[in-house]
Amino acid sequence: MASKFWTFLNSQIFLLVVGFLLTGMVGHYLTTKYQDASWERDRKYEVFKQEIEEAKKTLEEVNLHISDRTYSLQKVHWKLESRDLDGAVVEYGKYIDIKDNWNKKIRIYRNKLKRLVDHDLAFLLLDSENSVNVPKKESVHAYFADAHTKTRSWLKCLKSNCDDISKKEKMAYDSLKELFQTTDYFIDESYSIFLRKYKHLHESPSNSALTNGSSATANASP
Repeated sequence: MASKFWTFLNSQIFLLVVGFLLTGMVGHYLTTKYQDASWERDRKYEVFKQEIEEAKKTLEEVNLHISDRTYSLQKVHWKLESRDLDGAVVEYGKYIDIKDNWNKKIRIYRNKLKRLVDHDLAFLLLDSENSVNVPKKESVHAYFADAHTKTRSWLKCLKSNCDDISKKEKMAYDSLKELFQTTDYFIDESYSIFLRKYKHLHESPSNSALTNGSSATANASP
């Protein structure tokens, strides 16, 4: 019995069976590894696409809101320049609605940009709370606040027919000009950074940007 067993172990049939089993096991292992790797690549690519779409949507929303607010403030200036006080009051009321909506969303915008696009770009939109009282204007929001304050001062001066209307007008005009320069730069820079990040993620997609940071909903000042 033992000799037959050893004879079977040394036979070509046994070696063929063993070879077949080993080939099947190795093939199954390699197939599983390949499928796992393919699934991981597909998963990362899907996360990559979602990240890009969310970042793009956020940028478009932020920049559209910037354009809406600057244009609305510009319309107030046009009415003030023509000394159309009633028209200026109407346009200013519309502008205030846009400004209030901006203030509700500004920190959400900043945190989304920080998480999805770029840290420095986020704080170019809105200063950190520690720099609120710093005289030097640096963020888009700070330039908006300055233009808002000086336009309101011009409107009040026109209402009361104050003596320094020309001075108020020039201050408001200069602040709006600075605002346009700042927002133009921000919009251009935001898309440049987005495209650079897109290229980087396309070369090495990851979900790191989707797992870091959070959004806040507190209101900002004018």
